[in-house]
Amino acid sequence: MILPVLLRVTMIFFVLLVLTRLAGKKQLSQSTYFDFITAIAVGDLVAENLADPEKPVLPWLAGTVLWFALTIALDLTVLKNRPIAKLMEGEPSVVIENGRILEKNLARNFLRVDDLLARLRAQGHFNPSDVEFAIFETDGTVSVLAKSQARPVTPRDLGLFTEYEGVTRELVMEGRVIQSNLKAINLSEEWLRAELLRLGYDDLQQVFYAAVDSQGKLFVDGYCDRISGSRVQIADKGPH
Repeated sequence: MILPVLLRVTMIFFVLLVLTRLAGKKQLSQSTYFDFITAIAVGDLVAENLADPEKPVLPWLAGTVLWFALTIALDLTVLKNRPIAKLMEGEPSVVIENGRILEKNLARNFLRVDDLLARLRAQGHFNPSDVEFAIFETDGTVSVLAKSQARPVTPRDLGLFTEYEGVTRELVMEGRVIQSNLKAINLSEEWLRAELLRLGYDDLQQVFYAAVDSQGKLFVDGYCDRISGSRVQIADKGPH
């Protein structure tokens, strides 16, 4: 009795894994209401058929595959057809313009002014008058463009020259060399091992993480951090 249940659960697990991979990936903040409904519907289907060996698997499998196929087809349609995309996902809405809150647009999006102010504060804007534009996006986030007088000063504002930073490349993760990243920046494993040896690491298994920046500077974090004790106390030890 246990073996059929285990086989059933294993099969459903891999079927859902394949289907969700085919359906693509979105951040939770980018999910639409329909994505939320899809998750609930699939979860309900799985809950009803997961561990009950008396229920046939094929009808569940056919229904689940059809649901995901329709979802993928809808996503492709939204990708190709802008009017349908607007109908399904809505459009962004300006809620602050030139420091003035647009009450009608707030009401149209069922957004309270307290919620708007909280989202502004989360981005470091405590005064709406400092905001040039605030746009309520279709995923529920608020994008903010501060007025030029309220923005942090940048090197461009000061006319300063800055060097190109690029992207840091991971070379070692948990003692394993990432060969693809070494090849991408035309470095060899021999060079890496020589640099690690120069820093006191004679074995890759001593290295937890290593990365090189665009300037060629190597950062290494070993499994043994060589720190006798931290003076920073985070845990609450309570009264002594």
